[in-house]
Amino acid sequence: MSFARLALRIATVKALRGRTWAGEMVRDSEIGPIDEAAQDKEIPFVVVYTDDAEGSVVATDLFGNDGKQCLVIEIGVTTRMKKTRPVPGQSPWVLTSTDAGLEMTIDGIERQIRLALGAVEDPWSELWRSIVVSIVMRKSQRGASNVGARFSGRQVVLDLALLRDPHPGRPLGPVWTKFLELCAADADLAPQVPMLTALATGGATDWNPLKVVRTAYGLSAERAAALQLAPHPAATEGTVFEAPVLDGTASVGDVGELP
Repeated sequence: MSFARLALRIATVKALRGRTWAGEMVRDSEIGPIDEAAQDKEIPFVVVYTDDAEGSVVATDLFGNDGKQCLVIEIGVTTRMKKTRPVPGQSPWVLTSTDAGLEMTIDGIERQIRLALGAVEDPWSELWRSIVVSIVMRKSQRGASNVGARFSGRQVVLDLALLRDPHPGRPLGPVWTKFLELCAADADLAPQVPMLTALATGGATDWNPLKVVRTAYGLSAERAAALQLAPHPAATEGTVFEAPVLDGTASVGDVGELP
């Protein structure tokens, strides 16, 4: 599992919730066709998915995110939905029972999604932009149905380059620390913080440096030894190595630059 992908999806949902005409109807990975999901909704809704990821791998590194992660944000609205929906902080939404009215609604929500992810005053939006290194490609594709209530939907597809996953066994960096702080302050996510912390750290934070490097880059014992990232084979517990000396008097640290 990619920890960055998990954090991206959570940050996207939290950044969008309450900031579009969909109000609180922003869901995490709701399963099922969007036109069927729309039928019983009273207001427009948004669903966030993280789809396929692909990228290159350097040697046996399992924790890099070189490449792209597909983030999908689906918008759905039908003519059965309430005609007006006041959302705090948003302009009033008024739906007309026409195809043009449906399209105007999803166009408006897509615009609000872009504004929400770019909001500089929202901590979840700020976290989103910290996790996303770059937007590789953006696509917006339309969907519609005339079965039952007329339905209009749209998929906003973003191919993203993400921050590298946290290294197992190493203290968390500022982005992942901020993510866990925001989760701890959220009533829905707070109970999951111990689990998320264990996933982020690999279950330990006191590993020795050699184990951290080997695990982060997927090095076998033989490769680690070849790169001098393993203990000296002659070393035993309690062995003390002294710095070599030159001319029997000066240690290496006392010698100036070599010619």
